[in-house]
Formats: sequence, structure tokens, C-alpha cells
Amino acid sequence: MKQQVPCGVFDWFFNPPGTLLRVFVNHSEKELCLLLSELPSQSENIAFFQTLIHQNPLYVFYRYRLLPKAGFEYVSPSVTAVVGYTPEEHYRNPELGLQIVHPEDRHILEDLIQEGKNLGKPIVLRWQHKTGKTIWTEQLNIPVYDAKGNLTAIEGIARDITAHKRNEEELTQKSRELEWLLKSMINAFVIHEPIFNQEGRLVDFRILYVNDAYEKMLGLKLENIQGKTARELWPGMEEEWFRRHEKAVLTGIPQSFELYHSPTGKYYRCHIYRPWDTPERYCAVFDDITERKLAEQREAYLKRMLLAIRNVNQLITQEEDSHQLIEKACCRLVETTSMYSVWIVLLGEEREIVDFAFCNTQENLDNLQKTTLEKRLSLCIDSILAQETLLVINPCPQGIKTLLLKDEENHSIIAGKISFKERIYGILLATIPASYAGDAELLDLLQELVNDLGFALHKIENHKALQEVQKRYQLLADNMPGIVYLCLNDEAWTMIYLNDYIEKVTGYSKEELLSGRITYAELCHPEDLELLRKIINNALKEKRPFHAIYRLRNREGKYRFVEEFGTGIWEKGELLYLEGFIQDITERKINEEKIHYLSSHDPLTGLYNRIFLKEEIERLEREQVLP
Repeated sequence: MKQQVPCGVFDWFFNPPGTLLRVFVNHSEKELCLLLSELPSQSENIAFFQTLIHQNPLYVFYRYRLLPKAGFEYVSPSVTAVVGYTPEEHYRNPELGLQIVHPEDRHILEDLIQEGKNLGKPIVLRWQHKTGKTIWTEQLNIPVYDAKGNLTAIEGIARDITAHKRNEEELTQKSRELEWLLKSMINAFVIHEPIFNQEGRLVDFRILYVNDAYEKMLGLKLENIQGKTARELWPGMEEEWFRRHEKAVLTGIPQSFELYHSPTGKYYRCHIYRPWDTPERYCAVFDDITERKLAEQREAYLKRMLLAIRNVNQLITQEEDSHQLIEKACCRLVETTSMYSVWIVLLGEEREIVDFAFCNTQENLDNLQKTTLEKRLSLCIDSILAQETLLVINPCPQGIKTLLLKDEENHSIIAGKISFKERIYGILLATIPASYAGDAELLDLLQELVNDLGFALHKIENHKALQEVQKRYQLLADNMPGIVYLCLNDEAWTMIYLNDYIEKVTGYSKEELLSGRITYAELCHPEDLELLRKIINNALKEKRPFHAIYRLRNREGKYRFVEEFGTGIWEKGELLYLEGFIQDITERKINEEKIHYLSSHDPLTGLYNRIFLKEEIERLEREQVLP
């Protein structure tokens, strides 16, 4: 039956007080018990322990006498395996015990022998092996006193802890490397302790450790937050954070995600993992991705804005009614979610409101609200129209702000003048996220939008004017013995209106010229084209009618002489169209050439007549040229 060694048994081996084994049992009882199988009978104790100590390879047992003469009384044979010196060498040299101690540690042993420091306490000393290598040892030294209380000897046990020290140093080095790694990380690193409720759900987490990047990223020092919980630091933190942490902690499956953190107003990319087998602690590594997320959101918003502008541009090519245009444009801009609300106002010549359209993401305005908004806006019209570019209305009149923004405090109102050239057609009011109110690229897109609306309204206005002109001249033009036209003053003289007489003169139908399959400029004789343009442009500069005679090609490729009388159609100082009358004078030109020929030639002989000879003599005399 196994028994534990009783204290005081070593008294049989060493004369009183014999405390070495007692201390040894207290210090490393388990190790000693492993060395004993059956405690021998008391008569055999002395021999047993002598054998045990003498043959123990793990520990060096020794007794060093101080009085009357210093020297080793006993050193166990295991000392040779530890330091290379035999027990006999220790017996012959009383100073060897001090000499094998590393020079930097000798003062510890000297203090122990001379002053009794650290007696009865474990100490660590470096020994120098006979070969010169350094050995780390742990020692326990017990004082032995005589009957008078004098310190007469020191009994001790020493063991080689070099491997332990090496492992300890490696662990220390690894710990330093890990600490350096964590400190040098550009990612924030934190160790959490999860907090669960009675149902086993994670409801909070405590901060145990954070690295330098964490402190820099969140502006919080470890000493100020260590031991605090997330809910203490950030009340109102989104519950989704706790759910993501819970999944990683309970399942042990790492979780990676991107999430907004409202208390700090930032976006983070997080990786939650549990490197330990138990859910008592877990780690989180995260980055501040706010800049990237905001850039992505801005890019997405600009794409929606581009889609809105494209939709409005489609309307421009389709709509011919100004009210339908602005009403549908408001809806298209809001449908893309690029704008919270949009209001387009059309103005008359006196800058009075003549029409408007409104749309927002929630509800339309009733008549009373529309009237209120109209009155409020009338106070801002002059300041908006005075701006050449878009204007952020700040501060915004309370009435407009209430009706357009409702509870959307994070939005701003952008106002822009809708115009084309010098003509002002109206105003656009739009609400956009306040964070984009100063974005130059977005403002350029909005400026492009109001410019497109201005062009569209200009086109609708011109179309209406054209319809009036067409109605006015339709009956007259159909009965005229010549070509009646209405065209643009461009390079091709693009036809807006033609009567049927064009086909009689050129052989081309009016549909061919109105559709652009062939242009009027292409029919003009190349030698006459430059002069014709000069005549027209000079007349337009002086705002007077023009007159020109030139040649026009028909479908057969032959040229006919035509005479044109035309003028410009102006509105508010802007040239809109050219209108005029063109008649075929080919027969007249032929007759004029015949008359001119007969006036200078004899009709029978074909020779020059007396009239021609007389005119030539007078010409020569004027120029004083002798025959």
C-alpha cells in the first residue's frame, strides 16, 4: 500500500534537526511520492533513503558545513551529471560550490552564507559546467543550528532547470513577438469576454484587451475601457452587432461582415473568431471602411442620378406639352430615389408662376399646401434667378422646408434656374442628401439636368410657334405659284415647312426634304452656294429681307435659275427660322440672254452690229487707248 513520506523521517539520515526532507516534502511532495512505491519498514528506512538520495538523478542533495571548518560533508553523485564535477572534487575543494556559480550570481550565494538571506526560500542561480556552458538551477537551502543557536551547516537540494528556463525564455520571446505583432497591426484587435443571459443568448461583451490600432481608430485608451461592456461604452449600439458576435462565439465558426456602427458614425469590416475551445473569450479584428463605404454610396447615388437624367432626356424627345413634361420629370426624378422631393415651377414673362408640378417619396401636396408653397417660393424667385449656377438654399424658408423636407433633416434643398440662352423658363427645386450638397460632380449633373429641361421647354415653345406659323401660311402657301418655305438657318438649311411647289421645280417631293433625305443646300449650284450664304447672313445681321438669284439642281441633274425673297423670324432678339418665297425664273433668264444677244448682233449675219461697234469705240476713248 502506497504511503506518503512523513515529515521528520530524514532525521535518521542527518543528525538533528534534520529538516531537509521536511522542506522537500512540502516543496515537491508529488514528485517524491512518484519516486516511492512501497514505504519500507522502519528498520530499513535509513538504508532506503540513503539509496534514494544517492541514486536520484533529478536532484543534487548536499550538506555544507560552516563550523568549525567550512566544507562539503555530502554531495549526491547526481552533481556530476549536472555540472561535470564529482562529489570528491567538492570534498577536496570547499570553495568549489561558490566557484561554479556564475560571477553575476555569486553575490546571492555569498549573502545567503554570510547573512542568511533567502534561507528556506527557493532561489535561482546560474552554474558553470566544467565544459564552460551555463546551467540554470533552482535551489532550496535549509539552515542547521546547534544547541546554542549557531548556524553550523546548510542542507540543500538543487535541480537543473535549464530546459525549463529555455522554454520560459522562448515563451517570453513568443509573448514579446505576439505583443509586437499586435502593436504593429494596422487592423484593430480586441479580446472580448461574452456576457450571456439566462437563456444562453449573448446580450453584451466585455473588453479585455485592445491593441494600439484599436485605440487610434476609436480614440479610446485600454486603461479607460478595460473591463467595460459594449453597452456601457456605446448605448444604442445596433442589436445586429450582438447577433453577429453570438454566432461566432456559440458555434466557433468565424464570422466576417461589414456593418454600420451608429454610436461612432462609422462603417467597419469585422472578423470575429474564437481561437479557444471554450466560449469564455473570443477575438475580433476590424477595419474602418467608412471612407470606402461612403465612396460606394456616392457612386451608387450618382448612378441613380444619371439614370434619372436619362429618363428625363427620354421625355424631352417624346413630350410636346410643357405641363406633361415637368409633371413626368418630377416623378421620374423621385422614382429613382435620387431625390426625396422635386418641384418644377414655370414662370411667365413677368416672372410670375404660371404652372408647376410636384412629387415626393411619401405623399402629394393638397391644394392648400400647394398654394402655401407657391407663396413662400415667390419670395425666393429673384435670388434663385440671380444665380448663374445651382444654389443650395441655406437657410431655407421655414414654409418651404416644412413642405419639401418634412422630417428629413439630413437633406438639403437645391434650386436651379431653368433657361435656354437668354430665355428663363422656370425653377427646379430638389431635395438631396445633405452630404452631397457640396459635391461638385453631383452639382454638375444637376446643372446638366436643368439645362436639358431648358432646352426641352425651348423646343416645345418653338414647336408651338412653328405650328402657329404653319397655320398662318398654310392656305396662302398652297396657292402660291412658287416655293414657300420655313427652315432653320443652319448649314443644310433644314426645312421645317414646304409647299408642294418644290416638286414642280426640283422633281423632289417635299417629304424628301422635310425628312432630311436630301437637303436644300445640296441642290444649290456649288459656284453659287458661298455667295448665297453671304447674302443671307449680311441681311440677317442688319435684320432686313434678302434677295438672291442662283441655280438649283433638279432630279434630272439639270440646273434651273431661281429667285428667292426671304427674311428671318425673330423672337425676343433670337433668330428662330428663315421664311421666304422661291420662284423658277429659268425661262425669264433665257429670254433676257436672247435680248442681250440681239442688242449687239445682226439677226441675219450674226456679226456685231453698229450699236456694238459704237459702244466699243466709246469705251476705248474713255480708257484713252489708241488703235
